[in-house]
Amino acid sequence: MDPDLEMFVRLPPQHLQLQHTAELEDACTCMALSADAQLLAAGSCEPGIAVFDLQLALLRTLSGHEGGTNGLAFAVGGRLVSAGEDGQLAVWDSSSGNCLTRLECEGENLDKTPDGHSVSHVRTNAAGTLAACAAGRTLHVIDVSGDDFESSRRVFPPVAGGVIEDVKFVGNSTVLVAYYGGVCVFSTEAGANGMVLEYGTNVLAVAATPKLDYVVGGCMDSCVHIWKFEKPEVKQAGAEGSTEAAGEAEEEEEGTKLIEYSCGGYMTKVNAVDFNQAGTQMASLGGTQNTVWDFTGTDGPGGSVPVVALGHTKNCTCQAWQPLPGSELLVTAGKDGRVLVYDTTLFADPDEEGMPKFSAPIAVAPEPQPDEATAVVWSAAGDARTIYVAHASGTVRCWRLPAAEQPQKQQQEA
Repeated sequence: MDPDLEMFVRLPPQHLQLQHTAELEDACTCMALSADAQLLAAGSCEPGIAVFDLQLALLRTLSGHEGGTNGLAFAVGGRLVSAGEDGQLAVWDSSSGNCLTRLECEGENLDKTPDGHSVSHVRTNAAGTLAACAAGRTLHVIDVSGDDFESSRRVFPPVAGGVIEDVKFVGNSTVLVAYYGGVCVFSTEAGANGMVLEYGTNVLAVAATPKLDYVVGGCMDSCVHIWKFEKPEVKQAGAEGSTEAAGEAEEEEEGTKLIEYSCGGYMTKVNAVDFNQAGTQMASLGGTQNTVWDFTGTDGPGGSVPVVALGHTKNCTCQAWQPLPGSELLVTAGKDGRVLVYDTTLFADPDEEGMPKFSAPIAVAPEPQPDEATAVVWSAAGDARTIYVAHASGTVRCWRLPAAEQPQKQQQEA
C-alpha cells in the first residue's frame, strides 16, 4: 500500500487497473466525453485538440486554438464545442474533424492573451442543443444543434462583480454563473427573467440540484454558501375545482422564500462543487480533503455533519461522481498525482457528536507519480467503471475500477 495512505485506512483499498495511456504535447487543460461515451476529447496548452477512442487511440487532431484550449464539451450529433486563448468559441464535427464555425466572443473585463483574450467555462445543456461560454464578465449562449450559429447567439448582460469563475447548466434552459459577488441564474427561454443571488466575496464554483431547489457556491472565504428555494405547498384543486382555487394556488407559488446559510470548516478556498446525478449528495474540494454534504433532509445539509474524504497529501484539483442514478461513488485527483475512489456511504462514525465522519478510499491508483492531475471524467459506458485522468505532464490515463467486493461497513480511523 502507498505508505502515505496507511495513516488513513484500516482496510487496504483495491487497486485501480491501468487500461490505456496517451501522451499530449503539453499539459492537459480540459477533457470531455461524448454523450454516447465513445469519444474522449482532450485540450492542452498547445493549439491542437486530440480526439481519442475509448482505448486512447488517437483518431484525429483538431486545429484547436492558438495559445491553447480552455474548455471542451460535446453537444448533440457528436459535435464538439471548444474555447481557448484566441478569443474564440469553435464547433467541430468530431467524426470528420471539420470546423463548423468559429465565433469571436467579446465581453467586459477580458483577460488579454498574446493571441487575443481568454474564453473559458464551456458547457452544454442536458439535450446537447445549447452551448455556453464565458468571456470576462459576459456569458454567451449559442444554439449548436443547427447550422446558423451566429444568429442563434445570445449575449447576456455582464455580471455586476468580477469576471465569471464558473458556468453550469441545470436541465435545458437554466444557466448558473458564479462570479465575484454571487451567482446569476439566467434563463435561455424568451421573455424569462433572471435572478441574482448575492454573496459578499468571490464565488469560484457553482452547482444546483436537478429541480433547482438548492444552489450552492464554492467560495473564496473557505466555505460553501447555500441558497435554498422553499416553495409553499400548492393545494391541488379537486375534480370540481374552481378558477378561484387555481388562482390561490398561483399566489402561493409566488410566495417562494429564499433561505441562505453557509457550511464552513474548509482548509482553503472551495474551488469545485458538484452534485451526484440524483442531487442527494454534494461534493466539494477545499485543500487536501473532499467534503461531501447530504442533501436528503428537508433542510438539505442543515443540522447534519459532512463526510470528509481523506487520502490526499496535496490539494485536490478535480472530482467526478459515477454517472449512474443514485450512485454515491466519487473519484478525486490532486496535485499529488493520486487518484482515489470513495464510497461516500462508508465512513467511520465520529467519536464526538457534531464532528465530521471520515471516509477512506475504497480504490486507489497504485504507485502514484508526482504528476499533478488537471482533469478527471468518469465514463458512463458499459457498467460505468472507467475513469480518465489527465495530468500536467500531458499524460492521460484510463483506469478501471474493479468489481465491488463483498460489501461491508468500513470501520475507518483517521
